[in-house]
Amino acid sequence: MNMPLRRRSLLGLAVLASVIATPPGALAQGDTWPSRPIRLMVTSAAGGQTDQIARILAQQLQASLGQPVVVEAQGGANGMLATGTVAKASPDGYTLLMTHGALVQNEALRPQKPYAFSELAPLAMVATLPIGFAINTSSGASSLADWVRRAKAEPQRYSYASYGQGSSGHVMGEILKRAAGLDIPHIAYRGGAPAAADLVAGHVSASFGALSDLSPHVPTGRVKIVAVTGAARNPRFPDVPTFAEQGYPAVNLGAFTGVLAPAGLPRPIASRLTQEVQRIVRGPELSAKLNDIGYTPAPLNAEEFDAFLRADIERWREAVKANQIKID
Repeated sequence: MNMPLRRRSLLGLAVLASVIATPPGALAQGDTWPSRPIRLMVTSAAGGQTDQIARILAQQLQASLGQPVVVEAQGGANGMLATGTVAKASPDGYTLLMTHGALVQNEALRPQKPYAFSELAPLAMVATLPIGFAINTSSGASSLADWVRRAKAEPQRYSYASYGQGSSGHVMGEILKRAAGLDIPHIAYRGGAPAAADLVAGHVSASFGALSDLSPHVPTGRVKIVAVTGAARNPRFPDVPTFAEQGYPAVNLGAFTGVLAPAGLPRPIASRLTQEVQRIVRGPELSAKLNDIGYTPAPLNAEEFDAFLRADIERWREAVKANQIKID
């Protein structure tokens, strides 16, 4: 008679201990979440590639979660505005972040930020993407080596653009300048699309950018992509050599997209979101979109994405220090 009673008492204590060990609100939120619309903040301008990917992701999350998922594009300050909004939000699963390489870049270049990396919780990686380097053909250059030679001879006629101050394009441009012995100005734009537009118009002589931003202008004959990041050539642009092939192996800081949340998100909600994002990235619609714009689907889970980010931050810090790069 005593043994069953003792067992029941021990079982009750075990259940009580597990409830106490669970983060405050996790059980209630995990059981009822989501019960209202979810915000998906995007760190770039509306209409950009990250925004387009976010909208496909939001549409499919909405279908599976049963609540509206509203995309809010908040570009500016190299992604710090949207990132800061999410980092300071309540960790309840109703505010998420769709970010790109700017998250890592800011850790290496901007010690003063409106948030700390520790205030964010990686949920899932979405994709990686190579960065291209394109030139305006009016210069007469036909290759990266030719462009470098001309820029060294007449630096006053040359400049390069990137998609933001402190962006991967900016840092790689400074690495290229140092390696090639160039002395030309950097022109920062708020996004890849306006940088590519000014490249076509001849306002800048070269520009770093996502292949999806640069490639639509190639048929005009006014733009030529002469180099791409990565260990191997991009399958969509097999005739474009990598920077490494052309003697610039250090110019190889690619980019990524991924989803994060405020730190402290209850584990049941975090796990559900990770699983949903991975499922959507592997699905036909988003994977086809990613491949079409030159991205490579990379549905890493939360732990893998966190490890990727930490390793990439160190790689950026080493590159910034080695090339003495500073943000004005």
